[in-house]
Amino acid sequence: MMFGLSGGLEVLLFLAPTDMRKAFDTLASQVRDAGQNPLSGNLFVFVGKRANRVKILWWHRGGFYLVSRRLEEGTFSITVPGTDAEIELKIDLTELGLL
Repeated sequence: MMFGLSGGLEVLLFLAPTDMRKAFDTLASQVRDAGQNPLSGNLFVFVGKRANRVKILWWHRGGFYLVSRRLEEGTFSITVPGTDAEIELKIDLTELGLL
């Protein structure tokens, strides 16, 4: 797994589309607005409107990592039946890898 992530952390997937121009501070603010602590060491996953871009915000040892991935073809499959598009969803590292 990237950066030696362990199974003990939580992964929070934001279901509402996120503006992919956002960087460290605005994504951390979005995490705080959702009632979470961006400095917790957990992974916060954001998906763009077209579902072809993903950003992951992670706090580790005094600083943020911001990992970004863009698909040249296709989209990330994020289908969560019966959920409200404004909520967040906790997933595990295996599910993140499948995303």
